[in-house]
Amino acid sequence: MIDVPTPYNKYAEEFILASTFLDERVVGDLIASGVSEDTFHESIHQDVWRIVKQFYAEGTIFDEVGVAQELNDRYDYAEPMAVVNQISKAAETTISTPKYIKVCIDTERRRKLLRAAIECVDSVRKESDPDEIQEKLTQTLQESGQDILSDADIPTETSKVIDDIRERNSKQTKFVGISTGFPLLDYYLSGYRPESLNILAGRPGAGKTSLALQIALNILHQQIPVRIWSLEMSAQQLLAKLIANLSEVDPNRSKDGLITEAEFELMEQARYRLSHLPLFISDASHVTVDRIAAQHRRDLAKHGQCVLVVDYLQLIRASDRKLTREQQVSGMSRDLKCLLKDTSSTGIILSQLNRSSEPNSEPKMSELRESGGIECDADTITMIWGEGQVSIKKNRHGSEGRVQFNFNKPISKFTTN
Repeated sequence: MIDVPTPYNKYAEEFILASTFLDERVVGDLIASGVSEDTFHESIHQDVWRIVKQFYAEGTIFDEVGVAQELNDRYDYAEPMAVVNQISKAAETTISTPKYIKVCIDTERRRKLLRAAIECVDSVRKESDPDEIQEKLTQTLQESGQDILSDADIPTETSKVIDDIRERNSKQTKFVGISTGFPLLDYYLSGYRPESLNILAGRPGAGKTSLALQIALNILHQQIPVRIWSLEMSAQQLLAKLIANLSEVDPNRSKDGLITEAEFELMEQARYRLSHLPLFISDASHVTVDRIAAQHRRDLAKHGQCVLVVDYLQLIRASDRKLTREQQVSGMSRDLKCLLKDTSSTGIILSQLNRSSEPNSEPKMSELRESGGIECDADTITMIWGEGQVSIKKNRHGSEGRVQFNFNKPISKFTTN
């Protein structure tokens, strides 16, 4: 391993944090400039930034004493007030804040580039595949590029809106985006649009995984690539459901030796069809949003388009274990939303409901497990309950409604009348 000092500017980090104590509006400037937790190298500064950002998001007035109290309550700092006082001494005015914001962001980028360079050299020494080295290095260079904020070009964007409506009108298109394969569901959702976070929620055993797989198959039949992150089931278990769906052969009958040779032939045909669809399954454990994002960007670079399916949100590993579980899930939801928006792609994210919810009643959005952030981030929220009943609870691009499916559970297949 190459030993190179980590780029780091302690004073600049302290200065921009101290500026937030002088004027809370600075927090908004920092966020708009692209400052994140990774912008800070020291863990103390990261902790203070989390607290300050949360106060700002909640509209809570804060000062050094309030931040010190949170440091003590959340992270059990031995001398939290001393920590905050040290930071607050760095700035007496906010005039130089923009300069130090740039210093911190540039330093963060140098750290990322340094890590990428070291990993590249180590990979070369280990004689790793050169294509993989180049792909990873290119990805890091793209991700380390500065995200410059700019206002939308109103004339251009409004023209796109009218052009989109005109095209739909001329073609009499009932929806925009990717078809779910179910006309009535498409009618309500207007299809799965680009830049959209689509939540599919349900209680355990309601069939949300099976419905997601059915929709995924319908999308695959349109020759649109799909990657499924199966965090609960193995790839083999997931493929067994897909083969049952396509062949319409109940695999449970094998326990009694009741599957005929003709049915085995149907299963072989299903296996062949699956192997020729642009389907990708990842069933690794301990997956983070960062890992999902990196792979999704690679899929888009390789295939041009790829629908992201995650089963399910609450099983993603949080990158920050210091936060409460609700904060972790809300953060992951927001990160996935940003990923889909930044890449103009579509995601179907499964979510559990709270265990306290009534098993036989129509669920509410407030029952989404471990987070209120999901409700805010989602473009659509679809809930499955009862005997194949599906309710569209939130829809930014269309109307809410209900669709009754026929759910053949043994073969994981959904159909409509």
